[in-house]
Amino acid sequence: MMRFFKIISILGFQFFTFVILATGQNTKVQISGILIHCKFKQASLYQNGKETTLLSQAIIDTNGKFNLQTEVKNTNIFKLQFEDGMYVSLIITPGEKIEITGDIEDFMNTLTIKGSIQSELIYESNKQLGKFKSLQDSINNVYYKGMQTGISDSIVKVLTDEYMKIAKLQDDYIIAFVQKNADYITCLFIIDKLSIDDYFSSFDYLDEHLFKKYPENLYVQNFHTRIQNAKKLAIGSLAPEISLPDPDGNMFALSSLKGKMVVIDFWASWCGPCRKESPNMVRLYNTYHEKGLEILSVSLDKTKDAWVKAIKDDGLVWHHVSDLKFWQCEAALTYNVTSVPYTVLLDREGKIIAKGLRGEDLIKKVDELLK
Repeated sequence: MMRFFKIISILGFQFFTFVILATGQNTKVQISGILIHCKFKQASLYQNGKETTLLSQAIIDTNGKFNLQTEVKNTNIFKLQFEDGMYVSLIITPGEKIEITGDIEDFMNTLTIKGSIQSELIYESNKQLGKFKSLQDSINNVYYKGMQTGISDSIVKVLTDEYMKIAKLQDDYIIAFVQKNADYITCLFIIDKLSIDDYFSSFDYLDEHLFKKYPENLYVQNFHTRIQNAKKLAIGSLAPEISLPDPDGNMFALSSLKGKMVVIDFWASWCGPCRKESPNMVRLYNTYHEKGLEILSVSLDKTKDAWVKAIKDDGLVWHHVSDLKFWQCEAALTYNVTSVPYTVLLDREGKIIAKGLRGEDLIKKVDELLK
């Protein structure tokens, strides 16, 4: 059941971001709107970036109408903000004439944007993602009600399978959207609903297109940097070297294990889930070591005594290294480790073939590959 909860917490979360892209050659931009049941008195346009800059403001009259004008030199991300923290994220291109309408009492569902095909695509995609979320929420409701009244394992499996089916449909929708609209900055607001580990090719495809079209855009630059760094850890990439002291103070290198299948295991003595995972790791090692498996455990400990004691207490008889720098562990930073336990599985050539597997999932994968 813990796996089911994890799926829900990750895939069930959705964002509502409204984006406007425009086309045109001049630098003048006009944003007009009619807001029903409007309680706001002012609309303010900010440019996002390293610093948030106020570009223009307009009064909202008693009928909810406003008309805001400014100049924009390059396509970029902006924020049209009202009081009480409500705002609409915009991507504006010079020359755009934008019309916004909506009912403030149900703004998410009634917001309408005209004047940009790309804006309409964003609105359309958010509506579709909302449908996926509603289906997932329905499954969650059935599950939680069942937990209160009693629910069989077979029903849980049916619910889990259905939830995963919807999640796959959502992923397929996003992948198709990115493939079709890879020249649009709007994709940046959608693609992060995908797992970069599972769908790295889609991230790489988008980066190739956006960086070519908008090389000076800060958001595109940040995305480009992120993707270039991720390439070093992508499935199929050669795993970055790890060279750290073992418990005896001798340097041990990951590359010395080339020719073996390797599980890089990031853990710590102070990590409860890591210690609970120890029996699974022991079983994994005992079952597959003679068949060519090695484990390199990288500890995020702060003190040597606690680290060595945990190794002994849990019976972890394989290779161990640590620089005792806690979350600033050199290897953890290289591998973008943000939580433990975390594993990276390497083939005999030292290439990454899986990430983030634990327990039975890790054992199953190793068994499959070593067969």
